[in-house]
Amino acid sequence: MFSSWDLVRPHFWHPMSTLEQSMMELEQ
Repeated sequence: MFSSWDLVRPHFWHPMSTLEQSMMELEQ
């Protein structure tokens, strides 16, 4: 279960962090 989350979390969070960076660039 924990191992599964370790594998899933990076795939889930990476798009969100990329999207956040894009929004910051747009604000500038």
